[in-house]
Amino acid sequence: MKPTLLAIILLIQALCFGRQDAPAPQAASVGPKLEGVWRLVLIEDNGVKQANNPFGLLILTESGHISLQISRKDFRQKFDSDDIKSAKAAERARAFETFGSYFGRYTVDKDKGMLKITVDASLFPNETGTTNFRYFEVSEDTLVLKPVEKDEDGKLLPRSESKRRLVWKRLKPGDDIRP
Repeated sequence: MKPTLLAIILLIQALCFGRQDAPAPQAASVGPKLEGVWRLVLIEDNGVKQANNPFGLLILTESGHISLQISRKDFRQKFDSDDIKSAKAAERARAFETFGSYFGRYTVDKDKGMLKITVDASLFPNETGTTNFRYFEVSEDTLVLKPVEKDEDGKLLPRSESKRRLVWKRLKPGDDIRP
């Protein structure tokens, strides 16, 4: 194809499709794909496995969207009533304490091995509108996320300073989410 014709085709595509607000993650260049559906298998704090039996689902799309839900499977008690509006204050508090979730957008910084997550909505209202950072390590079927901690001045600390580690296993089509 002639260079002039190629340039015209690229210009037409750019004008037709415009600019995307949230760039897609650059997962192809960081090794195995980040995109997919992941099941939480382990949470560690300072190298100690958490005994609260976490149960979670993480969805990372090719378009740069993220959805995360984490539950404490062994502590999720049912409400006395099937009508959520009739739930007692203690039941609502317990439900809030044993479940976390958010959704939003993410981008990949391949050089730092870091996800930048823009939280569009969260079960915890104070998290809505914030930006979170996670160091990551990915293989074909395992994803390790480490929340990036900040110093007293708000500067992001290096990977070695991260105390928490969440280990996820990739789900294949038809896999059961339950551990």
